[in-house]
Amino acid sequence: MADLRFFPYAPRKYQEKIIEMIQREIEGNKNICIHAPSGFGKTVTILAALLPFVEEGARILWACKTGNQTDRPIEELKVINKKCLSGFFGLSFRGKLDMCLLAREYGKDLTYEDVNYICAHKKDECKFIRNFKYVEVLDEINEPISFTEMLKICKSKKVCPYKLQCELANRADIISMSYNYVFQGNDLLESERPTILVVDESHNLQHINMNSYIITYNTIKRALIEVDDFNLGPELRAWLSEFLSYMEKIMNIVVDEYKIDKKEICELCNVDILEKLRAAGLEVRAARLSAGKVPRSAIHRIYLFFNMLFSTLDQDGIALIASRNRNENIQIEIFDMRASELFRDKWDLFNARIFCSGTLEPIEAFAEISGLDKYASCRIPSIYTSKNILPIITNGLTTKGLEIPKEMTEKYIKNICDFVSVVSNALVFTSSYRVQESLLEHGLADKIKDKNLFIETSEMHGEEGKKIIKSFNEGEGNVLIAPIGGRFSEGIDCPGRINGIYIVGIPFDKVCAKTNAYLNYYINIYGQARG
Repeated sequence: MADLRFFPYAPRKYQEKIIEMIQREIEGNKNICIHAPSGFGKTVTILAALLPFVEEGARILWACKTGNQTDRPIEELKVINKKCLSGFFGLSFRGKLDMCLLAREYGKDLTYEDVNYICAHKKDECKFIRNFKYVEVLDEINEPISFTEMLKICKSKKVCPYKLQCELANRADIISMSYNYVFQGNDLLESERPTILVVDESHNLQHINMNSYIITYNTIKRALIEVDDFNLGPELRAWLSEFLSYMEKIMNIVVDEYKIDKKEICELCNVDILEKLRAAGLEVRAARLSAGKVPRSAIHRIYLFFNMLFSTLDQDGIALIASRNRNENIQIEIFDMRASELFRDKWDLFNARIFCSGTLEPIEAFAEISGLDKYASCRIPSIYTSKNILPIITNGLTTKGLEIPKEMTEKYIKNICDFVSVVSNALVFTSSYRVQESLLEHGLADKIKDKNLFIETSEMHGEEGKKIIKSFNEGEGNVLIAPIGGRFSEGIDCPGRINGIYIVGIPFDKVCAKTNAYLNYYINIYGQARG
């Protein structure tokens, strides 16, 4: 019999079944895999199933693919508290890139590395941390709180949002966070309370690139400028010039993607050069921070790349891939495919695990790749009938090829404009940023008339993304353009707001160096037939 005390709505078909199954299986199996379609209500259903265990002393860590998705469980928890008269506390936890108010004073286009460096070196003189000791704020927060709400409070009181959320996390029943905090380690994982992990949209686990690092041709050119600007010596300049020549050679080879021999590139660097890169990078960053500038260094980035490469050189499941980015700049990426190996050691940190997604099938394959030896599973069929769905496939339109011809792009633009003109609120999903940029470069935004247009960009941060969804959910005549695989392609909540979706191209994995690396890696692990 399901305990429905914390389910705030009248249960729809299958929701009570899921709650009963979770409550029955969680103590015995420890791993539960749930395949349920979009719109089913997975978040509130899983929360309602687990809150009786929280009532007995457990806590929930809710892991999401992106920071944008972390507010969703907290919003549902608010509804549960209000309708079920409960008093659970939770928060959405974000990284310093989103939360550090001091770093924002240095500019907008900061990286995680920039913000962490600023925080580490300016912490003792940070006014927001200093104010935290004197401004009463902890005792004022007793209701579930989202990232946006916490940031607003901290801005008004001029206190550190990151420190506040760390303090609040100590008493939270539910902490919602991105995958990185779970799989790369964080103090949040340590607790005397039994911890239940929920991995939302868990089909993404396979593609988490844990130890990814990228350097580009332009990174090396910027590093050479740093050598001259900071008088870092002829030896480092000579080595960087040699590395630049190597990148130019790769540039002449790469059309799309190209797998590089790891040992070949490691021969370019040695321990002495690595130490010179480390020391020079620290010098550049310190000088720039001292001058009130963003403490960024291309030399430091090259050091981190080679340091990571040397530390993983003899490990299977890590490839080195050269490719061209959207600006045609050549780049080399450390590409980590070892999801199952890395995750297998993580699961035992938690007392129980729930994995949920609308695309978890086949569950058996997911469980094996994710390192789950024993699990219970549940598959919920589509909740939509043919009366709710009108699929239309267009003739004569294709995104085939590396570049979409101008004539084809213009056909797409006309077709999209015709579509959004008869739909009050529409999503336009493109198969990639490349396809999206081609449409925009040829005037898609200008040709969508009398609509409120929202466009996802690759540089967009969580706060901006949340504002876009909030605006999209208000009023009529809204169009959101975003790539499949971006921050808006899953996990967004637009109840009753979307009247139609236009998909530009199908995002098949290209048969390229990364795909071949995956195939070879899985064949090596599982054998020819199953890999």
